[in-house]
Amino acid sequence: APTPNGDGYWLVAQDGGVFTFGNAPFEGSTYSDGLTGLGGSNPLPSPVVAMAATPSGEGYWLVSRSGHVWTFGDAPTLGSTSSEVTQPIVALVDAPGDGLPTYSSATPGSYGYDVSNYQCADPLPASTQLGIVETTGWALSAPNPCLQQEATWAGSNLELYVFLAYGSSNQDQPGCNGNAQCNFGYEAAQYAYQYAQSQGVDVDVPWWVDVEPANWSSNTAANQQVVQGALTYLQDEGVNTVGVYTSPLTWNGLVGNYQPPVPIWLAWYTNNPQGNCQNGVSYAASANNLLPTGGVLVTQYSDQVQVEGNAFDGDYAC
Repeated sequence: APTPNGDGYWLVAQDGGVFTFGNAPFEGSTYSDGLTGLGGSNPLPSPVVAMAATPSGEGYWLVSRSGHVWTFGDAPTLGSTSSEVTQPIVALVDAPGDGLPTYSSATPGSYGYDVSNYQCADPLPASTQLGIVETTGWALSAPNPCLQQEATWAGSNLELYVFLAYGSSNQDQPGCNGNAQCNFGYEAAQYAYQYAQSQGVDVDVPWWVDVEPANWSSNTAANQQVVQGALTYLQDEGVNTVGVYTSPLTWNGLVGNYQPPVPIWLAWYTNNPQGNCQNGVSYAASANNLLPTGGVLVTQYSDQVQVEGNAFDGDYAC
């Protein structure tokens, strides 16, 4: 891949080793990402086949034959192909755009609900245009016993979420560089993802990482690593849209000024979902809160939607 001004280039090997020439900076390789290449003790899932540089020349993407994408320098993580890809990937090119994911299972303007283990005994709405279903109700535990039933109810409008809380793990995970909190977040997302698979639930749908003001440490940098670990695992699995569930005024109190380039499922109970979509980020900024930079993709606009006498959270696709 050439640098933007043509005064340098990178070469990449099948094992993800990167070699630089001219003014091409070295921003990392699969070795520095905690992997050891095709011949090592922790081999890559499939050979690297291509790379592309970012417009600034300060980063690059690597892609494997199976469609797994690694990012280095200022290259954002925007998604990968499904784990079910049937033909090998052969090339990678950069493209113009704003770098923000826009995919959702729901058509913009759709209304729906989110459900969890708390709705196991309740009749669900007859139909929904958007159904966001809990996989696990706690980090690395509390699998939703009704996941399969609720995912079936959501049908083709299914989206999934994993509840997060603070923790640490000494088991090194890819992309975490030995950080114990990142390891924990990675494992929490992995636990939820694999549980959904075990229940026969379609995991190739949008996923949300639920970050609520409960059971976090006072160390915002450590909390940030937990969230990043969860995002990394889901992105590594090739999930097309991975975002964060949060409310406009609680995010920074938990993770500081951490702004991952992922979309937001915004909890803001105004009963004006269109206004939430348009004003959520600016409202947070007016109170000196900095949200993730991917924009509001879904909003939870009400927590008192009545369906057959039972209260549900109402959601709206922006």
